[in-house]
Amino acid sequence: MPFPKVVYYISGHGYGHAVRSIQIINELIKLGCKVIIKTTTPVFLFKEGLSRPVEILFEGFDVGLEQIDNIRFDLEKTKKSVIKLLASAEERIRKEQKFFSDQGISGIVCDIPFIPLAAAGRLGLPSVGISNFSWDWIYAHYGKWDPEWYSLSEAIRGYYREGDLLLRLPFYGKMEAFRRIEDIPLVTRRSEKEKDRIRLALDLPQDRKIGLVGFSQVELHDQGAKKIEQLSSEYLFLIRPPLNLESNIFRKVEGGEFSFIDLVCAADLVITKAGYGIVADCLSHGTPMIYSDRGEFPEYPILVEGIKSHLSCCYMPKEDLYSGNWESYLERLSSQPRIQPEIRTDGAQVAARRILEWMEIRKGP
Repeated sequence: MPFPKVVYYISGHGYGHAVRSIQIINELIKLGCKVIIKTTTPVFLFKEGLSRPVEILFEGFDVGLEQIDNIRFDLEKTKKSVIKLLASAEERIRKEQKFFSDQGISGIVCDIPFIPLAAAGRLGLPSVGISNFSWDWIYAHYGKWDPEWYSLSEAIRGYYREGDLLLRLPFYGKMEAFRRIEDIPLVTRRSEKEKDRIRLALDLPQDRKIGLVGFSQVELHDQGAKKIEQLSSEYLFLIRPPLNLESNIFRKVEGGEFSFIDLVCAADLVITKAGYGIVADCLSHGTPMIYSDRGEFPEYPILVEGIKSHLSCCYMPKEDLYSGNWESYLERLSSQPRIQPEIRTDGAQVAARRILEWMEIRKGP
């Protein structure tokens, strides 16, 4: 199939969907695909990660969760947004079908919006979902508190059923809506720079451990930063915008020569939430992790099992994260031997090849 044209739909919930999608898109580009991205994820992630510029259309096709910050979310606000999205689903399906026709689209990939899968399915256009969870499974979890979530979940499941193929990532939840499921290895990224060179170029101290605070937004309590600052003789913590923490123990590293994945490579440890993107980043470099909880999010316990199986790690309750009570967790992590993960990380290459194979199969003779 000469130079297929693919629309790649990416959830705007967090950065993990985009980070892994970028790796697959880079592989699709290598294989001769023209890719159009539709997402609400901030553009800087694509500028930083894509091997070459592609067309990006700022348009969202799922809600995810309405976040208060990187850890907390507003479930009632999320439900209202999901109801609104479902009310517009059929109209948006027709709009996407016209887009496919006008643009001469060969097939679509979704991580993991449901509306485009239905749009492609009804046209007989090849479609591939890629994820470790689907939103019907996430939302059904909240039905035990509010039964309306069950009906919303079932409506979403119906749209997922219209997709062709799911490439299922490791650390997955129940994804029963998909008619055909194939497992693929972890999709991740690696720094192309050496750890020592990064640390030297950033003029990082050799007599202190280097931590990376892997949040884009976290609000420390009034005395939190002062408590953390008491650790300054032993630690220096790197942060990236838009996170802004005022203390000499934090050093802000702007974009430019060094990307976020370079900082993961350079760090002795990462403090973060248990999200798929940062877990994959740490797994690809063997970087130890202190992780905090995410409230009632059903992906969380599955990711925690993956973290415990493959990384040096310890858990920090979010109350201690916000209050700056970090010392005991840092000591606990330091007492552990560093584990070198043994897990396949070539999922991007596997996924890209399978996407093109599937489009060729569905195209027929």
